[in-house]
Amino acid sequence: MATDRPRPSVLTSDVHNEAELIFGLIAVKELVSSLDCVTLARGMGMNPVQADMKRLQDEMQPLIEELTELRLEEERRKQKEAAKLEKKDPKKDTKKDPKKDEKKDEKKEGEAKEGEDGQPKRKVLPAPEEEMKNIDWHIFISCIEPMYKDNRQEVSEVVQALGLFDEDGTKYLSVDKIIEIVTQGGESVLSPAEVKQLRDAFPEKGYKIQEFAERLQGTYVPPPPPSAEELAAEEEARRKAEEEAKKKAEADNLLGDL
Repeated sequence: MATDRPRPSVLTSDVHNEAELIFGLIAVKELVSSLDCVTLARGMGMNPVQADMKRLQDEMQPLIEELTELRLEEERRKQKEAAKLEKKDPKKDTKKDPKKDEKKDEKKEGEAKEGEDGQPKRKVLPAPEEEMKNIDWHIFISCIEPMYKDNRQEVSEVVQALGLFDEDGTKYLSVDKIIEIVTQGGESVLSPAEVKQLRDAFPEKGYKIQEFAERLQGTYVPPPPPSAEELAAEEEARRKAEEEAKKKAEADNLLGDL
């Protein structure tokens, strides 16, 4: 388990309630799978990576096994109670149906012959590890709360990290600086073809650090186009600025003539 992860954000009641609502929508018989947990985590505003989901599965596994054993024990208890009631009820017909028994015997013989003929029996493949089942709400929320991480905090951390490369303090990264970071800041070095793809994916002027961090986290929302009122206000401000600049130029000319 990684120990160098930043301290998680607080899981607020709003996020808790939103996650519980999503859980109710995707749960089958009040249970979900580990793949559903990815949807739940994203619905909570998280941006989980594979290591996060592996950690979540490892923490849920013993709780799921314990819950499964409790459910099996409850089923066994109900079966014992049902058997006792059958013995105590004198009106219940306990005679065996010879036709049903005969059909069961024929079925068993058919299964045995299928194996004797050398034909392989159909194997039931176990569920893959990523398809962990029987996760109820309490198991999920209790295990994900310690590792909960608000997406806004993640963006803030990325902005802080990218700020180390903002040498001139403009809060802006050129495309050349971005390529320099991803090609020289780690162990993996991109090929020339990958560098060309990266350069084509970014505008020539680059990005503001905040916008770049949001794009990395997948939370960037492009600003809406300006409304007619906003365009009119911008045009009015531009016109006033031109008039003021013109008046100032005329005043400077008069002073120069004097």
